[in-house]
Amino acid sequence: MNPAQLRIALLIAAFVILHPSFVIAQGGPLTPPGAPVPTMRSLQEIWDKIGVLEAQGANLQAQGLSLQQQVSGLQKDSSALSLLLDNAGVTLPWKISTVDSAGFTGQYTSLAFTPGGRTAERRVGKESVKECRSR
Repeated sequence: MNPAQLRIALLIAAFVILHPSFVIAQGGPLTPPGAPVPTMRSLQEIWDKIGVLEAQGANLQAQGLSLQQQVSGLQKDSSALSLLLDNAGVTLPWKISTVDSAGFTGQYTSLAFTPGGRTAERRVGKESVKECRSR
């Protein structure tokens, strides 16, 4: 290393070591400058909020399971109603049937009628669109 390069390296090293921003960043008091402002939250407040949200999530999950059981019961009831009507000799202009019950069958369902008066159903799921039409 020649003397000019050595001089530049020493100046850079002295600047880094003696510059105020580097000196202050290396230490100092850790006390906050004042009382927290209204937008600041303590770690305890954050943990308390997480606990509340976890409890709400567990409650929503339990409600979802209950709703799934109710839907399953309604499907069985509709099948029983259809059988009861058939046995009584009552004919309806429609037939109650389950079109799709495997996995996630759709979150948004729409029912429409073709110009000929037949039904057409469309269900939009997470990754697919399912359509069915009456015969």
